[in-house]
Amino acid sequence: MKKKTLGLEYNFNYQYYSYDIIKQATEVEPHANHNLTNSAYIEYAFFDNLTWNLNLPFSYKWDKTGTEQSISTTELGDISTGFQYQPLRIKDNWPAIILLGRVSFPTGRSPYEIDVDNDLATGNGYYSAFGGLSVSKTIDPVITFGNIGYTHNFNEKGLSQERHRLQLTGVYPGDSIGGTVGMGFALSYNVSMNFSYQYTYRMNTQYTWREIPKTNSSARTSSLFYIGTGLRFSQKYSLNIKIGIGLTDEDPDFVVGFRIPFEFSFSK
Repeated sequence: MKKKTLGLEYNFNYQYYSYDIIKQATEVEPHANHNLTNSAYIEYAFFDNLTWNLNLPFSYKWDKTGTEQSISTTELGDISTGFQYQPLRIKDNWPAIILLGRVSFPTGRSPYEIDVDNDLATGNGYYSAFGGLSVSKTIDPVITFGNIGYTHNFNEKGLSQERHRLQLTGVYPGDSIGGTVGMGFALSYNVSMNFSYQYTYRMNTQYTWREIPKTNSSARTSSLFYIGTGLRFSQKYSLNIKIGIGLTDEDPDFVVGFRIPFEFSFSK
C-alpha cells in the first residue's frame, strides 16, 4: 500500500468438522462442528514500505451430536494487531521480501474458563506473538509466493476449571512453526486464480492440575490445500473467494471463505 492509504476489508470464513462418537459398543453418533467467523480487517500505510493492521473477529459456533444434543455460541474472537515491512525495493531479478509481525490478545471466550460440557470457546485463551517472512516473485505469466513464520504462545496460569472431575490450574501451550507455498495467475484483466498449500507443526502442550501431576498432549500437524479466485470489479473494489480441503484428521473437512477489500487514499 502507498503512504497515507487506509485499507478496510470484510472477511468471512466457514469451517466444517465432522467425526463419529462411540456412545456404546453398538451405538455410534455423528458429530458436526460449524465455525463461522466474520472479521473486520483494518490497515494503514504510514510509509510506502510499512503498514500497520488490526483484525477484529466475531464468531458463531454450532456443535451438534446425533439428532438431539446441540450447543451454540456467538461472541467476539481473539483480536490481533501487527505490521508488514518491506526492507528492500523490488529489483528485476530479486523477489519481493516482506517481514511480518503480529500479536494476538485473548479477547475471545477462553476454552479454559468455560463449562466444557455445555459451552463453546471462541478464542485460544492466551496471548501469542508471531514473526515471519513472506516472499513473492513474478515469473511471467505466474506469480509464485511463499511464507514461513514462528508463533510463540504465552503461558496461562491461575486457572480454576473443572474437567472430568479434575481442576485445571495452568496451560503451557506449545509454540508452532508453519509455512505456505503457492502460485497465482491471471485468466483475464479482471479474473485470477491461485493455488496454495499450508503446513503447520504445533508442539506439545503441557497442563497442570490440582489433584494429579502435569500431563502433556502430543505434537500436532495441520495441512490444508486451497484453491482461490479473484474478481476485480474496478480499480478499488474486488472480491476474493477461497475453498480449502483439510488433509489430516486435525484439520476441518473443508473451508470456504471470501474477502472484500476497500482502499482510501489520504495523500494529495
